[in-house]
Amino acid sequence: VEVDQELIDQKVTQVMRQGAMAATPLQKIGETVDAATIAPSFTKTLQGQTAVLGERAKFEAFVSISPDTRVIWLHNGVEIKGDQRYLIQVDKKTGRCVLVITKLEVSDSGEYTLRVINALGETACTAQLLLQEKQLKPQLVSGEGPTFTKMLSGQVVEEGGTARMEVGVLGSPEPTVVWLFNGAEIKADQRRKIVVDTQQKLRALVIEKVQQSDQGDYTCKVLNKMGEAACTAQLFVQPPGQKVKLVQGESPNFLRMLESKAAEEGSMARLEIVVSGNPEPKVSWYHNGQEVRPDQKRQMQYDQAKHLHALVIQKVQMEDGGEYTVRVRNDFGEAGCTASLHVHPPGQQVTLVQGESPNFAQMPESQAVEEGGVARLEVVTVGTPVPTVTWLFGEVELAADARRQITVDSTGRSHILTIQEVQESDSGDYTARVQNDFGIAACTAQILVYPHGQ
Repeated sequence: VEVDQELIDQKVTQVMRQGAMAATPLQKIGETVDAATIAPSFTKTLQGQTAVLGERAKFEAFVSISPDTRVIWLHNGVEIKGDQRYLIQVDKKTGRCVLVITKLEVSDSGEYTLRVINALGETACTAQLLLQEKQLKPQLVSGEGPTFTKMLSGQVVEEGGTARMEVGVLGSPEPTVVWLFNGAEIKADQRRKIVVDTQQKLRALVIEKVQQSDQGDYTCKVLNKMGEAACTAQLFVQPPGQKVKLVQGESPNFLRMLESKAAEEGSMARLEIVVSGNPEPKVSWYHNGQEVRPDQKRQMQYDQAKHLHALVIQKVQMEDGGEYTVRVRNDFGEAGCTASLHVHPPGQQVTLVQGESPNFAQMPESQAVEEGGVARLEVVTVGTPVPTVTWLFGEVELAADARRQITVDSTGRSHILTIQEVQESDSGDYTARVQNDFGIAACTAQILVYPHGQ
């Protein structure tokens, strides 16, 4: 099975932004990942195929996704983790999802499923991989997995009114449609009717005289022999004359970060942040890695109108000095920042060191490279003092050698890892870890090396 030109030309971004943010409380957080705006749906589903033992196979699908979307591959129901044989790539700009399996073994045959999940729904498709010896003829499975041309959308309906949940569905053979309410299958009755429009390829669930008990999650599940897909939306039932607002989400983001401070022994110290997020983020304070609990000496203050959180320390002592970290989290993400509190004797002058925790102005991009070619990963850093950069392959730190060069520009901000004459053993995850006196950050990209002519 060939790796097509599109896979070669298209740079695939697989940045572990969330992982980089959550990996250490010392990093500077400067970006917000928006919540999903649409439920995921396939524009191209997986296709069944036959491949030759010892060679490679590639599954590919296209799906409409948003920044919070999770992509999961499964083989016979077991989640696949990317490694030297299973190479996973996701392009969140185009929605292209690729799984490449190298050095095929008998155990690789079976069903491969791609699940795509975000806050507004889930979809999945499945295809068969058949394996043969080189002299056998392929036996391809024909058909097309189900996909949604129109997804469910959340609704607010007044009690006693009528709700209509509608989807558009394609697939070959014609998919079977199942409706679920809070996970339980719905059967048509006097109030709930299941409508099929074969010409428009539409399916609908109509609920008449809605009641409070109808409020909840509604899922439409579609399936045929080539796979299955599903999407979910919420129905809110409001009393007559009242209004219900659908909840939107936003990951935490610092509008003002912690600042290092000096305090005279016996005085009061105040550390504060301003943070946004929906729902309102939970805030935790840490002193030298230990969580701070409020007591008579240490109080935690919150100004909801200003989104301001403060840690106030009364009559500071020398043991109160050190690093203070604040971590903020909600259902949509997590962030953290760190600063120092310097406690000095009365009358002594202290000069604080100013700085900024490290972060990335440019992340490395995943890429596919032909065996014998050149791979190039680049990061651009921010932070004061200028951060140092360490490159890792998997969990192993890389050092420059005859094939691998590590270069830094004159500003110390641009760092490039170049790998000459790439080999199949070079395929895998590459991490850039940046660090200075004020924190650590990391990001990861993948290199896929494929044989000549494929």
